[in-house]
Amino acid sequence: MFVLFLNPIVAQDKTQYLLHEIPQSISLNPAIVYSCRNYIELPIISQIQAYYRNSGFSHKQIFDDNQGITGDTTQLDLDGLSNALGNRNHIRLGGRVNLLGFGLGYNDWFFSLNINNRSNLRLSFNRDIIDARDGNWDLTTNLPREININGTGLHFLNFTEVAFGAGVSVYPGLSVGGRIKYLLGSAHLQTRRSDIRLLTSESPIELTGLSDLLIRGSLPATIQVGNDGYIEGINYNVQSYSDLMPFLFSWNHGIAIDAGVIYEYSEKIELSASLLDLGFIHWRNNINVISQEEDFVFQGIDLNNYLLVGNETDFLQALEDSIYSSFSLDTSTDPYVALTPARLIAGASYQWKKNIELGAVFEVEVLSSRFYPSLTLTAIARPSEVLTGSLSYSFMDRGFNSFGFGLVFGNGPLQLYLVSDNIPVNYVRETESRLFWPYNSRTMNIRAGINIIFGCKDKTSVYRRLKWKKSCPAYD
Repeated sequence: MFVLFLNPIVAQDKTQYLLHEIPQSISLNPAIVYSCRNYIELPIISQIQAYYRNSGFSHKQIFDDNQGITGDTTQLDLDGLSNALGNRNHIRLGGRVNLLGFGLGYNDWFFSLNINNRSNLRLSFNRDIIDARDGNWDLTTNLPREININGTGLHFLNFTEVAFGAGVSVYPGLSVGGRIKYLLGSAHLQTRRSDIRLLTSESPIELTGLSDLLIRGSLPATIQVGNDGYIEGINYNVQSYSDLMPFLFSWNHGIAIDAGVIYEYSEKIELSASLLDLGFIHWRNNINVISQEEDFVFQGIDLNNYLLVGNETDFLQALEDSIYSSFSLDTSTDPYVALTPARLIAGASYQWKKNIELGAVFEVEVLSSRFYPSLTLTAIARPSEVLTGSLSYSFMDRGFNSFGFGLVFGNGPLQLYLVSDNIPVNYVRETESRLFWPYNSRTMNIRAGINIIFGCKDKTSVYRRLKWKKSCPAYD
C-alpha cells in the first residue's frame, strides 16, 4: 500500500491553489508568474504527495469497537454502513512524486519544466451492494425489489508526465499561461461500462439477471480465457526488479494541456481559473479488454417435474450449465484511447488586512463522465517575507469536517513547505498490515517538499503580476 501512495492523479491540493509562494502551485495554474527569478525541484524531496478519500463512510460510522467478551473485538455494522453510504460512492488512493523540475523567469515571462510520476486508484460502488444482504424481496412491503449495482467498478492509472509551461504578464493586473504535457502511460485499468441488475417480478415470480460490462486495461499481466469464454488464469509479467523498468516505460503515448488565467479585478480582489489535465493516452501495450452483454431469466424449480424425473444430479447440473453459459466473456487485445481525468478550478481572493488574505476555491473533477464538486475556504497570513501560513475548511465528498493548513518557510536559497486539505487527529491501526487509518474522517492528504529558489529578493522580479495602483500614473 505504501508503494501505491508514492506513485499517484486526482489530487487534493485546494489549500495550495492560492499559495503562489510555492513553485508547485504553477502545476495548478500555469498563469502564475512566479515571484522569484528561478527555482530547482530535486528528485523526490521537492514534492511528495499522498491522499486518501472516501465519499461513503468513516471507520467510526461502520465499525463497532470494543465488542466481544474481552472487549477487544471490532465488528462490522452493516446497518450503519448502509445509512452512511450515498447512492454512489467512491474510495480513492493516490499521490505524486517529483522526478525533476526547474523554472526560469525572463522579463514578464516565466517558463517551467517538470517531470513527475502520478497515479490514482479509485473504487466506485453504490449502496445496493450492501442493501443486497437482505435479498431481493422487501419484507416490509411484501414486494420484490430491484438490486442495481450500476457504476460499480475500478479505475487505476499510472503515468510519467513531462510538462513544459509558460506564463506571461500580459499587462499589469492580467496574466495568462499554458502548459503542454507529454504522457508516458505505465498502467491502466478501467471499468468503462458497468450495468449489472437483478430484477424480480411478482407475477409470475421470476428473477432476471442483466449484465452489460466492459473492462479494459494495460497491465503487466496476460489473462487466459478458455474456449468457453471463462477466465482460466492470469500470468503476471513482472517477476523481478529487472522486469519493472520495461513496465514503467511501456511507450503508451499521450498528451494533455493545462490553461490558466489570473485577473486582478481591483486592488484587493484577485480572480483566477484553470483547466487541468485535458488530454488522453493511447494504450497499445499489454492490452486486455473484457466485455459481456448477457441476461438470464430464472423461473424457479418445477418440483413436479423434479419428482417425476427423480434425478437430482441431472436437473441441478442442467440448471448450472444454463446459468454458466449465459454469462461468458468476450476478450480482445486491441489498443484503445482513454481520456485523462480533467479538473476545472476557480479561485477568488480578498486582501482583508495588510498581511491577511481571504479566499475561496471551487473545483470540479471529471471522472468517467461524472462530476465531483468541492469548495474550500482559506485564510492566508504573510507575517514576513520568509513565512506564510494558511488555514482552510473544505466541503467535499459529502463531508463537512475537513480542516486543512499550509506552511511555507524560506525565501531562498531553500524553501520548505507542508500543505494539507485535511489531516485527521484520531486514527486506528489495522492489526495485520499495521497501517493507520482515519477514525472519524473520510479524507487524509499531505503535500510536502524542499525547493531551491533564487532571485526572490530581486526587486525587478518580485511579483510581476503588478497591482493596479503600481500601474497608475498617480503612483509614479
